[in-house]
Amino acid sequence: MSPFKSCEIEDILGTVRASAAAVQACASDIMDNILVNAHQTIHENHKLARQTEEEVGELSRKIEEILKHQKSFQLALDAANGKTSLLSLLTELISKFTASVALEYSALTYLRKTTRAA
Repeated sequence: MSPFKSCEIEDILGTVRASAAAVQACASDIMDNILVNAHQTIHENHKLARQTEEEVGELSRKIEEILKHQKSFQLALDAANGKTSLLSLLTELISKFTASVALEYSALTYLRKTTRAA
């Protein structure tokens, strides 16, 4: 015996149509939610991309500033190193000059003593 024997075909078709309409409405709602979520995700991604660009730009500016400071500091170090080298050279020359003057003074003193004694 057929389970549909007691039902009319029109009733079955009506039930199928109603179920199909409910499935279609549900599928339509799901598609709408997918579209809304996709749009929101794209919008958020664009927003994050802009924010990331701004942060990268800010970091780039900070790096440039640090490099300028580093270059300035390196120039100051080079200048100080040059001054230190010059100071060492001058100290060495003064030391040699002082030794030479002391030697000449000793020689003159000796000559004066020997000349007076004679």
